[in-house]
Amino acid sequence: MALIGCMEQSDKVKDRSRNLPNILWIISEDHGPMIGAFGDSQASTPVIDAFAEQSITFTHAFSVAPVCAPARSTLITGMYPNSIGTHNMRSFGRVSSEITFFTKYLRNSGYYTANIGKHDFNMMPPEGVWDETNDDNRVQDWDRTAYFQKTNGEQPFFSIINLFNTHESRVKRDMENQIRDLSNTKHSADALTIPSYYPDTPQIRQVMAQYYDNIGDVDSALSGILRTLASDGLAEDTIVFFFSDHGTGVPRSKRSPYNSGLHVPLIIHIPRKFEHLTNITAGTKVDDIVSFIDFAPTVLALTNQQIPSHLQGTPFLLADGNRETKYAFGFRDRMDERFDLVRTARTQRFHYIKNFMPYQPHGQHIDSMYRSHEVAKVWTSATQNGSLSAIQSSFFSAKSSEELYDIAVDPYETINLAENPAYKAMLIEMRAATVDWMRKIKDIGLIAESELQKKSFGSSVYDIGQDSSNYDFEQTLKVAELASQMNKSNISQLIASTKHNNDTVRFWGTLGIIALNRDGIDALPSLRPLLKDTSIAVRVNAAEAMCQLSECNESLEVLEKVILNESGAAQLRAAVALDNLDEKVAPILPAIKRLAREYQAVTFHTGKLQDEENINNPDILRLMYISYVKRVLKKLLSDLE
Repeated sequence: MALIGCMEQSDKVKDRSRNLPNILWIISEDHGPMIGAFGDSQASTPVIDAFAEQSITFTHAFSVAPVCAPARSTLITGMYPNSIGTHNMRSFGRVSSEITFFTKYLRNSGYYTANIGKHDFNMMPPEGVWDETNDDNRVQDWDRTAYFQKTNGEQPFFSIINLFNTHESRVKRDMENQIRDLSNTKHSADALTIPSYYPDTPQIRQVMAQYYDNIGDVDSALSGILRTLASDGLAEDTIVFFFSDHGTGVPRSKRSPYNSGLHVPLIIHIPRKFEHLTNITAGTKVDDIVSFIDFAPTVLALTNQQIPSHLQGTPFLLADGNRETKYAFGFRDRMDERFDLVRTARTQRFHYIKNFMPYQPHGQHIDSMYRSHEVAKVWTSATQNGSLSAIQSSFFSAKSSEELYDIAVDPYETINLAENPAYKAMLIEMRAATVDWMRKIKDIGLIAESELQKKSFGSSVYDIGQDSSNYDFEQTLKVAELASQMNKSNISQLIASTKHNNDTVRFWGTLGIIALNRDGIDALPSLRPLLKDTSIAVRVNAAEAMCQLSECNESLEVLEKVILNESGAAQLRAAVALDNLDEKVAPILPAIKRLAREYQAVTFHTGKLQDEENINNPDILRLMYISYVKRVLKKLLSDLE
């Protein structure tokens, strides 16, 4: 590699004849392909660009989720989060004992494994997956002292180095947590081209300029990592992956399952010693679809490991044994305090989005999205004052049930082709592919989170999904589809589903009635008995739907009881229902205010969930949900002022 090949190699590595490569993942946070090597002329990334010239660049690489913890759970397990219970941001459901980090297989075969920087996999690390960890988010490299002391450089390694420089929180504050002056960025805010769906304001331009500056910091960090790799004598033995965890940390990218939230840069360098492992020449740009689901089996194949049968991806990059991937699938479920359910499929050219809760806008009010920087605040304000075009304001409006975009001609995804007759065949094909994927993995995202928590006690979320006697996937999917159509003609079928013996089917029947709003009036007689349903999620939905239809007395009593007496996802769902009802909650407003005051003293930082001892601590998890409820109540009370 030109960047490191010219440097003198250290003699720390005693045995260079071994046949197994080191694998190094360099993961930068929260940014899409805002890099010169990916055609972004606004970027200043000379090191990354030079690295790409000596490596393989994948132009169509995709995260499975537009947010960190669920995406990283796929990277480390080789399984879709919406099949194992790590799909909500954040969650930590019970994960099956069959599922582990793929690093355990490497470690068992003689690899030294290290995770340097962020520990954020949405699940508790199983036993025996790491030899070394460092949870300091400010790290810019891996100090390999412990590795050399323990292995004398004779043991191959797999290591992750996480670079926090581009996390959304680093826009307003630098890596030392000092406040930045966004009026003084290296990149000219005025010279940037910003996406057409944003209002063109100085504040948004400044945020984007700072983002390009921060990517420049990642560029510098990569330079240092490559240099120490060479000086430690490891460059010619190490396959290097450079990629980000999801799209850029601004609204409609991070947390949003658009191309801007899922498309990531991916560059892989294979040293000459291991060129036989691939049939792709260095310097090549590859247009094949690559997904995070494929990373674990690829690393296992590169290191000559057997790939466990439960892994859900397929290797890429190899000289042989690859299978062509036509689709990259993605999802969005609960994002912090807001519930949603979206599934996506991406080909090289088209992007399909299925919104199962279209009455919820893509731009739901998520507290962290507003705290990180000014984009959400400015965008919301401009939308509310009516100064934006339909394209610019649509982020905060109800979604379509289906979206289809031609990325080749519409890279910002502003022209929905789902109802265009010329694209009907493509819509049908990608819809079917998405449903087939959900069916294959037994997508448990359709089950209410509170019910998953209850049902997985003593078992695991994955096991529940695989148990057809407990999870009627086909009937649930059928009703979820009806609910997503927001069509009054479906009311009879939705009412019938509220009487089904499966609580997940009833859950979606009541969600469909909520989505119909006033058009759901005929469902009132069927909703009343559901206020006493065995499923808390169904009770909450029924109460919200009834109050939405102006029968609020009993409904508000149910919601008050749940929010005051339940915990976890059940309490959060009640809080969100109350927020949706807005001024209708007036009769129980004193109780809401008392609870909000009680929760004011609760402080919680999600970083606590990166500590292994906290992940399964009921008190810590309870605080997580309370922090989300606190955010929802704050928003509700603010709106009512």
